[in-house]
Amino acid sequence: MGALGSRRRQANRAAAGAALVLLSWAPATWDPLRDLAVRAYSADAGLPQNTVNALLQDRQGFLWVATEDGLGRFDGYRFTTFRRAPNRFNGPRRPVISALYEDASGQIWIGSADGELDRYDPQTGTFVPLPTSGTS
Repeated sequence: MGALGSRRRQANRAAAGAALVLLSWAPATWDPLRDLAVRAYSADAGLPQNTVNALLQDRQGFLWVATEDGLGRFDGYRFTTFRRAPNRFNGPRRPVISALYEDASGQIWIGSADGELDRYDPQTGTFVPLPTSGTS
């Protein structure tokens, strides 16, 4: 077993040496950021407002954007804006959104700058206002 064990050790050393040579060579020739595409979005492209306070990527892959004037949901192509308006209740109560959170059941919690809290139900597509201290 001595000669066989010696051969295995030599083979392992040779493999480790080859891997080390390849790893030391790869960073000099491979740039993972070379093909990275960066796009900037503004209100002109459908973002609710240009000041972004919070971001959340939900389990469905949507990017939620909390802004100073509403909530945006980006599907990779376009924004859907959620704002509360007269006679339209499908949006957060307040325009200035400061916090976003997704819970274990997939509900999106939306916190406003003045302490109001809403919850978005992705199954029904509706916003539910939640009572906070000092409100009924």
